[in-house]
Amino acid sequence: MLRGYFAGPSAMPILKGHVHLPGLDDWAFPRFIVDTGATTTSIHPVWLSMVFRRPLTKLREYNITTIDTFGGGESSVFLVPGEVSFRRRGRRYTYYIDVGVLDPGPVLVPPGETLASMWLRFPPILGRDILQHWDAREDRRRGKLEYRVLSADKTERLWRFW
Repeated sequence: MLRGYFAGPSAMPILKGHVHLPGLDDWAFPRFIVDTGATTTSIHPVWLSMVFRRPLTKLREYNITTIDTFGGGESSVFLVPGEVSFRRRGRRYTYYIDVGVLDPGPVLVPPGETLASMWLRFPPILGRDILQHWDAREDRRRGKLEYRVLSADKTERLWRFW
């Protein structure tokens, strides 16, 4: 059972995960917003430029497509092959998917903002490409958010040595 939490005044569901994008030669441990309306797990390039420290021009090597987003909108994304995984109680569940990296166009930082403040407005999104493999239980009044993993591309037992 994976456990998340609710954050912010609107109680957005959040789940910690791990992303590895071999083509960009890096990885990170983001906190995803769980978005049942999003077709594809995705991240914003502002987040990439901070965490992955890779030039955005490298994204142009990947296919671009349109995905559904929160509130019935659409966004253009580059589909970058990667691994997204989650850990809980000695197990790691991994999914081999194309992660959507939003098309940045020119990345402009508005006056008075930093890349860090922009990142807070564009957190990674966990979409239906992974959520379809889980059974969700949530109780907002009690602050409980749990996901039972029904299937994963790879499930590993993690060993602890101390």
